Amino acid sequence: MKFKLALVCIFLLGTMKTIYSQKIQVGGEIRNRGELRNGFRKPLADSIDPLYVHNLRLKLYGSYTSEKFKAKVTLLDSKIFSSDHSVRTDNFFGIYEAWGEYFFNPQISVSAGRQILEYDDNRLFSAGAWSNTPNAHDLVKLKYNTEKVKVNVGGAWNNASVSLYNAAKSYESMFYGWGMYSFQNFNVSGIWVNEGIKNTLPGRGNKTSIYRNTLGGNIGMKNKNMPLSVYLTGYYQFGYDKADKKLDAFFLGLKNQYTFSDKIKASLGAEYLSGTSSKASGSSDHTFNRLYGAHHNYNGTMEYWIAVPTQGLVDIFAGADVKVLPKLSVNGSFHTFATAREIQNRNNKGIGSELDMQVDYKFSQSFSLQGGWSCYFKNKGTDILKKQTQTETRFPYWAYLMITYKPEFTIKTKNKQ
Repeated sequence: MKFKLALVCIFLLGTMKTIYSQKIQVGGEIRNRGELRNGFRKPLADSIDPLYVHNLRLKLYGSYTSEKFKAKVTLLDSKIFSSDHSVRTDNFFGIYEAWGEYFFNPQISVSAGRQILEYDDNRLFSAGAWSNTPNAHDLVKLKYNTEKVKVNVGGAWNNASVSLYNAAKSYESMFYGWGMYSFQNFNVSGIWVNEGIKNTLPGRGNKTSIYRNTLGGNIGMKNKNMPLSVYLTGYYQFGYDKADKKLDAFFLGLKNQYTFSDKIKASLGAEYLSGTSSKASGSSDHTFNRLYGAHHNYNGTMEYWIAVPTQGLVDIFAGADVKVLPKLSVNGSFHTFATAREIQNRNNKGIGSELDMQVDYKFSQSFSLQGGWSCYFKNKGTDILKKQTQTETRFPYWAYLMITYKPEFTIKTKNKQ
């Protein structure tokens, strides 16, 4: 039934060509990724063999654009195979995007449907491109865009129990406002997010929803005539967490990038995600929640701290990007991790470090190859947080190879008289 519905959506989108005679785009993505996991997300016990996992993600989309209207439908099929199973271990198929946008004028528009949200550096909202089942939200969004000022206001509701490819499954309602102002060499943005979470806790009386708020912004400085660029981020969270504890948390981030030449760039930065002390009362929560951002892009690609520890997280990192050839680039980064608050029964807050390496080769605009290798240097703090103090583990490393093909076809026609 879903497949038939998807075909109808694509067919209707295609017929718009004859009705409105504007612009039709049809494209897709075929992505194969093989991973060797020998301690991905947590150290692997000596008694367990490394695992090979193969991911296949297929996308098919069609979009229509005219002076007053824009629409897009994207289908997504995702499969995961592993070396210890002869059949699929995971399989999803559904409509990933389905939205329409109406332009009142070139600056103001409104869109409705299942949409991707991406803002700033994708810290709070992202499509989550690395994931096999990326994020989308069912919402209504009002946009105002000019060369210097951009404003988005949106509202989302999630009445279904669970909806595939929908980051909104973790909230009941969400309202947000985002704005950005660009001037000279600066970009300044601000965001506010209010999430209503269904209260499923017993004994809470008539309190049917719990509300969490995130407020903050970014300041970016970049000048093409200067080699140094700076990006500052700060967020504050308040309200209540999912356990109905009073929430009081924050995030601070700084990233500096220095461009030595067109081929070499270096970066240095730090992130602080507040945490809850082991001595804190059970009625408060000081651990920052990263919402629906691109978690794989931050705090190490081995994803050891994709779920922020209760004690919070400090990440000091440095990296370099080198363009070896016009189509070949190499980048590496090193992270050293610690908790923001003390770990119970341990004086040292350190929880290890990570080395990440990545190589990209772009054959063409639509065909690319990417490979990576990472390792994690664990310590006693890692063992405590991963609950492996009594477990002998292997040296953690992870490697992958990914091939991506993105064909795209565009049909442009004249306005119908």
